[in-house]
Amino acid sequence: NSGCYSVKMSQYFSVYSELLKKFRNKKCKLVEIGVLDGGSLYAWRDYLGEKAEIIGIDLNPNAKRFEKDGFKIFIGDQSDAEFWRYFYSEVKNIDILIDDGGHSSHQQVATLICALVQIKTKAIVIIEDTHSNFFTYLSKFEGENSFLNFSKQATDNLTLRQVFNTARPERFPRIKNPEALNLFRNVRNINFYNGIVISCLINSKS
Repeated sequence: NSGCYSVKMSQYFSVYSELLKKFRNKKCKLVEIGVLDGGSLYAWRDYLGEKAEIIGIDLNPNAKRFEKDGFKIFIGDQSDAEFWRYFYSEVKNIDILIDDGGHSSHQQVATLICALVQIKTKAIVIIEDTHSNFFTYLSKFEGENSFLNFSKQATDNLTLRQVFNTARPERFPRIKNPEALNLFRNVRNINFYNGIVISCLINSKS
């Protein structure tokens, strides 16, 4: 309806309906990485309602043109921790973060880690298009260091928290990387959907 282009896999819509229906017609803040032609900005506003604040992030400065229609746009590199420190200092209390950006694993991992460190309120983090982890031209550089492998390993932390806090620590070997447990201490669950999305729910750090 906006006249602007957007690309979303058809199977995404049932996932988004499940995850985001509770935000409809309520005051909320959605951030999407990857503006492109702007179509999804208008789609999110149409779906969530006029009370929602929609924010876009893109590398292309031309994305700023969508600010004339009431969207807030930030120009920056999602793999740059300094950009994220600036962004989260400017934008507070987001509810939804969607990564539809560069699709390389290092970008997806950086986006998630910076969200875990910087977001201070309950939020949903959604990484789109994880099938890109299998692209030949990406996987030959990233190998086993893919975002999907990172996410699978991250699920161990949800169980290890219980091990770490057990009253019988002698039952378990020493944890090699306790810092990782601390990083994921506020993650309630990690969900894998139909090869396209990994969703993390981050609990409040306040």
